[in-house]
Amino acid sequence: MQVQKKDGSLQEFDSEKIVNGLLNTGLSAEEAEDLASEAEDFFIESAKETINWQEIKTKVLELLKEVNPDAAQTFESYQKTK
Repeated sequence: MQVQKKDGSLQEFDSEKIVNGLLNTGLSAEEAEDLASEAEDFFIESAKETINWQEIKTKVLELLKEVNPDAAQTFESYQKTK
């Protein structure tokens, strides 16, 4: 499965990137791994060959709001710096 990044380039889906982002919100490693796995399963089941970075962010945020609303707020406000 490929991910279309903001700049339009494609790269292989890597759930570790989701895990790392979730760890920055204060989730435990186990919570982050579980949530990233759940998101990955969702995208695999969608059977799409390419997904947009925004689809990933939206799904992860949706799942995170159910688990930890405070962490979801942190995740939603995070802006990656170059």
